[in-house]
Amino acid sequence: MKCKIHFSFFIDAKSISGKRKMQKELTQLLVDQYGESSVNSNDVFKFTIQYEDFTWEYAFFNLIEFAQILGKQWIITGSINDYCSLWSNHSKIVGIDSIGIEVDHLLHFS
Repeated sequence: MKCKIHFSFFIDAKSISGKRKMQKELTQLLVDQYGESSVNSNDVFKFTIQYEDFTWEYAFFNLIEFAQILGKQWIITGSINDYCSLWSNHSKIVGIDSIGIEVDHLLHFS
């Protein structure tokens, strides 16, 4: 089972050095969770993860478990059978205001 996970982080840092520090920290968090070869940065604070797991249910559970590390009070929308979106304005990471996560259940990557 394959899926694509899109992470968007909305930051509070104003300086260039603060933004670089946040980008490095976020990249490392994602690499630690999904592996270096899976993490692709689309923008400074937008990442796409190509992820493979045993089943959709297991991948979805792992995503929610990881989301709890990143933030709290998540809003979950979409059909959890093949697509979902998570949003939190309560990041546990200093300097991050909000986090958006979208995940697509795919049979094949394009």
